[in-house]
Amino acid sequence: MALLDYYRTELKRMAWRIHYHVKKEQNAELLSNFEPIMACPGFSQDSDNRLILRQLLNSLSSEIGKEIIYQLYILGKKERDVAAELQMTQQAVNRWKNKMLKEMKQKIEKSNS
Repeated sequence: MALLDYYRTELKRMAWRIHYHVKKEQNAELLSNFEPIMACPGFSQDSDNRLILRQLLNSLSSEIGKEIIYQLYILGKKERDVAAELQMTQQAVNRWKNKMLKEMKQKIEKSNS
């Protein structure tokens, strides 16, 4: 039985590691989709990017989600600082961020099709 428990525990650890790495890659891909929006080589493109970003932020379904995205990406604050300011856990801020980025991605894909 002890050997069976050991293997069960090891399999759970391996599954967790694989899941962690997959989620990490997905988050990196999600963020990389917004790099063209954040790039600003010229004045007119910078203005266009700001307008697009403002429209995307305003179209988000949640006020708290808008605030979190604004503070993280526009003001450049860290999740830890935003969490303290909004009196929530860093994990909650991270979940809101991912939820709002996913919503923004869907809106971009919908407008491009």
